[in-house]
Amino acid sequence: MFSKERGLGWKTQPEGYGDSNDYSTLRKLSVPGAFYDSVEIQMPLEPLPEAHGPIVSALTSWCRSSQSADKVLWLYGPPESGKSAISHTIAECFRGSKLAGSFFFCCSDSERNNTQSFIATLSYQMTLAIPATKRFVVQAISRDSSIFSKPMDVQAECLIFRPLKKCRRWFMFSSWPKIMVIDGLDECYDVKEQVSVLRILQAAIREKVPLRFLLSSQVNPHIRDAFDNTDLLLYSRRIGLDGFQKDREHIRSFFRKGFAEILRKHQQLGTMVGVPKAWPPPYVLEKLSFASWGNTIYATTVLKYVDSTDSLPTEQLDLALSIKNSNSFTPFGELDLMYKQVISSAGNIDRAMKVLRALFVLKGRTPPSELEILLGMGPGELDLLLLDLRSVLNLHKPDGTEPGYITFHHASFPEFLLDQSRSGEFYVNVGHGHSELTMHCIRLMKRSLEEHKMFAFQYTALDKCLCYAVIHWPDHLLSSAKHIELLDIIENWDMSQWGRAIISSRIFSMEPLMRITEALSSSYDKNCSKEYSDALAQHASRSIDKVFTTFLDEHQDIAPTLIPMVTFSIPNGHPDYALRDITKSKKTILWLDTLMQLARFQSFQDFVASPIRSGRYFCGPESHSRAFIMLLNYIRSPVLYAFHSLEDDEAFDYAISTAAFHLKFAAPSEELIAYLEDVLNNSDLFPDSWCLEELYRPNFRKLITRYLKVNVKGSTV
Repeated sequence: MFSKERGLGWKTQPEGYGDSNDYSTLRKLSVPGAFYDSVEIQMPLEPLPEAHGPIVSALTSWCRSSQSADKVLWLYGPPESGKSAISHTIAECFRGSKLAGSFFFCCSDSERNNTQSFIATLSYQMTLAIPATKRFVVQAISRDSSIFSKPMDVQAECLIFRPLKKCRRWFMFSSWPKIMVIDGLDECYDVKEQVSVLRILQAAIREKVPLRFLLSSQVNPHIRDAFDNTDLLLYSRRIGLDGFQKDREHIRSFFRKGFAEILRKHQQLGTMVGVPKAWPPPYVLEKLSFASWGNTIYATTVLKYVDSTDSLPTEQLDLALSIKNSNSFTPFGELDLMYKQVISSAGNIDRAMKVLRALFVLKGRTPPSELEILLGMGPGELDLLLLDLRSVLNLHKPDGTEPGYITFHHASFPEFLLDQSRSGEFYVNVGHGHSELTMHCIRLMKRSLEEHKMFAFQYTALDKCLCYAVIHWPDHLLSSAKHIELLDIIENWDMSQWGRAIISSRIFSMEPLMRITEALSSSYDKNCSKEYSDALAQHASRSIDKVFTTFLDEHQDIAPTLIPMVTFSIPNGHPDYALRDITKSKKTILWLDTLMQLARFQSFQDFVASPIRSGRYFCGPESHSRAFIMLLNYIRSPVLYAFHSLEDDEAFDYAISTAAFHLKFAAPSEELIAYLEDVLNNSDLFPDSWCLEELYRPNFRKLITRYLKVNVKGSTV
């Protein structure tokens, strides 16, 4: 249970306790944006509606009760019914007391629309709320460092359930936090992942884990089925918000206020002069209220659609009313038709769909000015499209000074786009979105990398877009769907242009460069013939070889000598600082740093190991010969001993440690043989240091003598 550490004596903390590297891993893998109090989760700006008071009271009583048999409380309701605001209120109410953790899903946030970090996030919060669990969580990670790549139920057992059960057995656990809040489960994109979360709740019930869960979501079929047909049926409670929003009078009032504001604004603009104050008439309000099914988001979308700046609101309202729903008994039927009408009204539907697909696959938040460049659109073209789609998209500006980024007005719109049975011709295929963005990234690099003084950065929108393309096009390629045009673009592109940009900039990670050949091969095996896939991989390999050769040509005088030093992993070798001193050239420092980064990757090692691919940079016996001579010259340099101590000299340590390795593989060239014989014929191997002479001369003479006997016929040394 206790261990001894060198130079530190005995540890006084139990094993696994404390802020270890394993705990740091857990902290890094958690998603702070999913915490109830994160900046990403907007606080309710207004008090909850008075009608929600009984709901909050019931939830508060359930959280405080220690006797309730209901281990899960399901808060359900339609979009915009206040579920997240209520969940946030409960989490805020019990912070520091009953709250053990929270996870707020969000469909428009790439970290919160999946369950990749769901368990890590809850486990990390649990260790903060219940410190005694930390040691057991850290021990679980220490025992199996691959735990975060295991199925979610395994992660839950090791990182939440088991630590809690151990704490309950060993400590007074009755007053500790036991509530976990999971909000917006339906905003997790993958239905299978939603089902996995529900199974974890069932497992917690079966294993009698001392936790209770407040879960909120829409009434999706698979979620309702889980509560109707599993352990959740007996051990859960349900509270619905349907009644509040299905009150048509509430929606009618919402419409009435919205239309009054539109009329007032447009009468001031002079576009609705003469329109009666009672516009629209009561029967229209009734029709729209009935069509909304109590859904505020439908009402909001209609009002945004009618409030047009380039069309008369009266005409826009007539278009909205003309929509016919073939299935008027479907809660989303009218909303889906409204969404279809919005997209159909765009001036350029193809461009609108391209923008929508891009919003699903972009890495990070991209301002409109940069998205316009990435998608190859003309200046101002995206602004016009945003006007057409203003009822479903927002231009979000956090502080008013940033350029902002585009977000969906409500989660129901991306859900509509991703469900082909609802969106039909407007269905968004995410794989095709990745394909399109890959092509746009390549076209941008082909067009701009050569002519643009990249990395002399003024950091314009073009600079940022080029950075995005250089870094992310391989990621989009890996997720792309089959697309013949994309295959042709890659085949006819000199990929070395991209590789040179990565290496010459010295600010980008080289990881994409190293894995692009593998990415091409694996990504297209399923989408095209094996022969075509292999041809693309070979094309990429030739391009990368060209990049390596061009880079090594910058210092072709010393590159062949240094390649074996940086490519092979040698015990006690410290090439990062050592080679800077050994080469004795300040001009090569940045180049040498890049060379050492390249040498870590298998792609570069394969390149220098092939005489056909690398040519004069082949890492063969001749290279080892030159490396040995350079190292021994450095060791014997008089300047080395004249000015400083060798005790902490990493370059000297590296040279002494690795010279024998290179001599072992060195070719017996005339230059090397003459050099070795000269060293042996000198009375002193280290002429300026009697100490080194005593320490190293016998071993070096033995090493050189053995090499000459093996490689030089008739040698008498």
